[in-house]
Amino acid sequence: MGSFAGHVLPGGMLLFLGLWWGIKFSMFQLTQKNKNRKWQLISRSNQRRLEIFEGFILIVFASVGKCYSFFAHIYSHKFDMMNLQHCTIFMFFELAGAMTLLVHTTEAVPLALDRLVLGLAFLNKGMFVGSNFCSLGLFLQCCHVM
Repeated sequence: MGSFAGHVLPGGMLLFLGLWWGIKFSMFQLTQKNKNRKWQLISRSNQRRLEIFEGFILIVFASVGKCYSFFAHIYSHKFDMMNLQHCTIFMFFELAGAMTLLVHTTEAVPLALDRLVLGLAFLNKGMFVGSNFCSLGLFLQCCHVM
């Protein structure tokens, strides 16, 4: 998946999630600091709904990315192992979204398990990028670092 679309899809997903997490945790922090009802931005029930919505969006983004990276070789008539590596990355983010849904819809799963699986997804992405990093040119190394 050395194409432009192959890099825009994961990069766009991570950029969107990074912006979303910045806004979400800023709202949560303001809610915790300002206990006054007048300044409370979001209630606990709405926080839980946002977490469920985030898990659903993560599953949708990862599913679209996984389907694209898996079926991209059909139209190009060549099979590349990089497509399967990208499928694995998207699969871990899909698993993180499913764990977010499971944690915030039931009480049977510990709350920290959500962040553990998300950390494993980022570790998986970092390992794949790190393993292919040395063989890339200088321009591609700069793009992957950003």
